Amino acid sequence: MTAETGQTVRTGREFRWLTMSWWFIAPPMAMLTLSDVREHTFTRYAMGQLPRDFGMQLNPHTDIPLMLLLAAVLLASALWLFMGGGIALYELAAKRPQRRLSWQLVALAVALGLPFVPASAWDEVLLRTVGPGKAAGDLLASVAAQGDVARLRELVARGIAVDAQNHARPRDSPALWVAVRNRKLDAVNFLLDRGANPNLGSHFGALPLVSAVKTGDIAIARALIAHGADPCASEPLWTGTRRHEQPSAWSVAQAKGEPEIINILPACPAARSPDNK
Repeated sequence: MTAETGQTVRTGREFRWLTMSWWFIAPPMAMLTLSDVREHTFTRYAMGQLPRDFGMQLNPHTDIPLMLLLAAVLLASALWLFMGGGIALYELAAKRPQRRLSWQLVALAVALGLPFVPASAWDEVLLRTVGPGKAAGDLLASVAAQGDVARLRELVARGIAVDAQNHARPRDSPALWVAVRNRKLDAVNFLLDRGANPNLGSHFGALPLVSAVKTGDIAIARALIAHGADPCASEPLWTGTRRHEQPSAWSVAQAKGEPEIINILPACPAARSPDNK
């Protein structure tokens, strides 16, 4: 046995504990990674739900033991990568590369890194490969809230309907109502020009035109009326009022007494309440 061969054997024995310990860290890390991947793929695109971190809905008040266990697994993985990476570099510099250690490093680094990939990156990759799925409405509404017309144009070009239902965040649906609520005129005009229904209410029945009148946004109100928004359509008023009124854009404008908005609204009877049928 040459001196070099003997040195290699001794080095392998010295670092055997490191390669063996990998088998204790890898299984729990693999479970966390697979759960996270499932959340961003099947749960997000097939079920339309928001992805949860590591596939868990953790409560900081009741799930402290589970959170400590999760932190321990992540910390152990990070420490192993730090030590393994240092040893692998040292062995590589000495021209004694450890193949087993190398593939273990790569596998654990991927497993540790995947859960920290941003949800937006997952959405972009899956949108370009398998399509929008049930996440379409959430993607469109999120972009509409920001008023990013270029991104809206890209999403619509990829086949997302402008009135797509938002399964992940039902309150933020449809995208047109979200754009009106956030006063993003360019986004409103783009969605209307692409055929968005100006009379389609939110999950709770809130109407785009009523929302525009409430905020006093004349430009958005004009755009909605020009595309067929009904000023007489009423929406439910969920804050308990004396008569449980169902306000329309016209009645809200009259109540606010803003002549600029009243002048652009076609006149219509005030919404009737159950007491004055």
